[in-house]
Amino acid sequence: MKCAQTEARWRAVHSKCPPSVWISRYADAIRADGLNESFAVINVGANKGYTLLAIALAFGLTSFTPMQQFDHISRYVIANRPGVAWNVSDVSRLCGVCRACVEPFEVRAPFLKHVQLYGIEVQPQNVAWLRHIVPVWNVSIAVVLHAAGHSVPDLTIRFGESESVGIEVLTSGRGQSVSTVSVDSLATRANLHRIHILSIDAEGYDFEVLRGSKRMLSEQAIDVIEFEVKKWSVIAPQVRIIESFGYLCAWQGEDGCFSNVSCSTHYPLIRWSNIVCTRLIYAHILPTSKCDRSKESRRHGLAAGDAALFSRFQAYWQQSHWNK
Repeated sequence: MKCAQTEARWRAVHSKCPPSVWISRYADAIRADGLNESFAVINVGANKGYTLLAIALAFGLTSFTPMQQFDHISRYVIANRPGVAWNVSDVSRLCGVCRACVEPFEVRAPFLKHVQLYGIEVQPQNVAWLRHIVPVWNVSIAVVLHAAGHSVPDLTIRFGESESVGIEVLTSGRGQSVSTVSVDSLATRANLHRIHILSIDAEGYDFEVLRGSKRMLSEQAIDVIEFEVKKWSVIAPQVRIIESFGYLCAWQGEDGCFSNVSCSTHYPLIRWSNIVCTRLIYAHILPTSKCDRSKESRRHGLAAGDAALFSRFQAYWQQSHWNK
């Protein structure tokens, strides 16, 4: 991957809601490889399930669409929180902070024989929702764990409990208690010799989850890792360790292209960015040119899109009250 410092710094800042072009490109690579072993995905911080669903769609594991996910979650929260006055902002969050429910998708033919999807989620409301919706996808093996991703397994931590499904922010030190799980410990317990995709959205604790993945990473037993960066100085040591294990790490730009993280050592303006690291044999799944700017342009029309989602939600709300 070519190095251009200015471009890398731009993508590091413009990486809040990038299109997940690497998922379909990786699926194409796995299909070309003729995978015979069990296909394993771990999503730490599964939240509303849109990331797991996007992966399932790209690999032909389901035909359930992101908008169907939004429709189901709308009816679910209406049924479980009667009498709540919902506004546009509340409803848009049901689609995901980055509006995952309107992401473009392609229904693909299945080609994997053995599949294991693991969703790890700390918020009990989200866990209940995920356990409700994931079986609808009709994936052979899909497990939702109520746990917190961490570097050390089997600890007990406390967290701030949300009142509704799809609340992303984690507040340590108060609320309910939950056990921790590390990626390495889950791999051992589930007898996973290879993790094909590790997607992390741990609300600022991604570095802890990466620390708990060190054994699998050192063995190059994880093909692709995706995680968030809230502060470069916190995550940088983990990125350098991952690179030392023989991975390429790159910023995901909102323009659909990637820039090598190592092109610069100084990223002072980061507030919320995303990195993908991949084994070198899959470096081609991270495009550096011919970028997809659809996501970048679509973000300018969020207000109109949110209004449409709210109208859709209101129709379900009215229907629920007519049926009473």
